[in-house]
Amino acid sequence: EFIQPLTFAALTGQKVITGMFGGHSSDEVLASSVEHIRVAQENRLLIVAPATADLLAKFAGGLAGDFLSTLYLAFEESPKQILRNMRSAGIELQLYTKNKLLLIHSERPTFFGLEMHLLQMTKLVDQFKPHVVVVDPITNLISAGLQADVKSMLTHFVDFLKAKQVTSLFTSLTLSGDSPASL
Repeated sequence: EFIQPLTFAALTGQKVITGMFGGHSSDEVLASSVEHIRVAQENRLLIVAPATADLLAKFAGGLAGDFLSTLYLAFEESPKQILRNMRSAGIELQLYTKNKLLLIHSERPTFFGLEMHLLQMTKLVDQFKPHVVVVDPITNLISAGLQADVKSMLTHFVDFLKAKQVTSLFTSLTLSGDSPASL
């Protein structure tokens, strides 16, 4: 292996966790499992780049064989477009929408101001009570407000989701060759 955990530890100054459970004794296993929970609670944002359609579908399914209830907040395409595009990639989501395990809500970013988007997003979470929320893409919200305001709105939404113990995934659009947006 070219890069070892020690490399990441030296670069970040943080302990590197490489597995779910640390050691072989029951005390080591308990300590590492508690540490995993602590790490998950401390992090405010998970960035996955590049995110493939397959990865997004697995994430929405809770990375498991069963599908958790998922709220997909789309700021780019309509629900029909999303279902069609995923189907063309071999991922059938219509069964999940029919069984009310997946709710796709689509809204043009310019249709409302950021405050109304935040209000609507929180109302949808309260009504649908999802295990997972996908916001795709956050970069389109720039057309609804200033970048600082978008960051503030998303921070409020992340805090809201964390308080509800909802897993979230945020995507960002970039042009080929560009660096990711600084949202």
